[in-house]
Amino acid sequence: MHRNAQLMFDAYGKSFFKPGLSVLEIGPDASPSTFQKLTRANSVRWDTLDIASKHAPPTYLVTDDYSFPVPDNAYDIVLSGQVIEHVRKIWRWFPELARMVKPGGLERSR
Repeated sequence: MHRNAQLMFDAYGKSFFKPGLSVLEIGPDASPSTFQKLTRANSVRWDTLDIASKHAPPTYLVTDDYSFPVPDNAYDIVLSGQVIEHVRKIWRWFPELARMVKPGGLERSR
């Protein structure tokens, strides 16, 4: 992960991660991911979604770029860093992210 992305996350994202929340990270860079390490939130449930993994298997393995095997309203936070630039049809991708966020939850993509 680029150093500037870490600095931006520290400045603007980290404060959203509170104890007891559930997080779905799309396309983590490692296991645990850099974002997960930066939050230092051990009491957060942290799941992952990816097309493949060189490290620990993701919680959800994706076979379709725009339809994820995740229940509706399942997560307080859906986080995607370093992925959006690879999405060809962003107008189809964002509604799928929003579908997985609980009412009142957060959907963040950087």
